[in-house]
Amino acid sequence: MGICGPAACAAALLMAAPAFAGGIKTQLNYEYYAVDGRSALDVINSMLRHGPDYGGDHAYATTKVDVDPKLAPSAGGSCSGSNLTLEARFTVTLPRHSAPATMAPSTRAQYSRFLGELKTHELKHEKIFKGCLDAIQRQVRSLPPAPSCSAFSQQVQAISDREWARCRVLNQALDDHDGARHDSMPLIADALKEVASIQSRAAFAPSRPEDRHTENRRPARNALSGDPSDLVINPSTR
Repeated sequence: MGICGPAACAAALLMAAPAFAGGIKTQLNYEYYAVDGRSALDVINSMLRHGPDYGGDHAYATTKVDVDPKLAPSAGGSCSGSNLTLEARFTVTLPRHSAPATMAPSTRAQYSRFLGELKTHELKHEKIFKGCLDAIQRQVRSLPPAPSCSAFSQQVQAISDREWARCRVLNQALDDHDGARHDSMPLIADALKEVASIQSRAAFAPSRPEDRHTENRRPARNALSGDPSDLVINPSTR
């Protein structure tokens, strides 16, 4: 993920800048997707179905950053780092149970704990993004003034491409570090136990003639649509 595309960045940088030109301005917003279910398996299944999509994958939660760079040329048309403003909008998407009272008390407690871990994890991604923006801004400010804003914006693009590549590595490292702990949390552990129980019952259930006509049309009740331990917490940071 970059600040902007190679072709779009130069044009964006030449847009009229706001009165507070120069520096970094950030805004954090939360969005939620609805989940339901009473058991741990039902809740995880709902996350698998309704979680935010990224490249065909579903995630429990994501952090997205949109950066709008603005450049206000100095008198005479020259540009320098003090003319650049980076407006960053962070959007953290999390699950929200539509009827938490329907969950068993133990499942509700597990869900609340899991939700807290997700939020903490996503805010770590926000911190990484902010660090990368700070690095971009520091390097841009060290550039000598350029006689044209077009040439200056190309230098800014090169810096942002390099720093955003580094940022992707840091975000992936965070996912790798936190992933195992998330997969071992009680909510997912209980969901996997339910999956194992369903698979065990199915393996020893006698086959009836009528079942052979319906098994390809109707999924098993409570069958998990995917393995929750394979979910990436934040694929948007890859």
